[in-house]
Amino acid sequence: MTLVLAFTVGEDGRARDISIVSPIGMGIDDDAVQTVKDWQFKPGMLESKPHPVHARAIFDIWPTH
Repeated sequence: MTLVLAFTVGEDGRARDISIVSPIGMGIDDDAVQTVKDWQFKPGMLESKPHPVHARAIFDIWPTH
């Protein structure tokens, strides 16, 4: 199963405007959104200044039986 999130990395390096592109359910989608909110990224740069960039996070989830 693959969960895909799309978001913007702001000038401050924080994820914002997070959306679930490919959900898998079972509460995992919301957990992944909360996790990405806690991540700190190096912001994109444009002409030596921080600039927002679009990004995606892809999570491959393997069931454990």
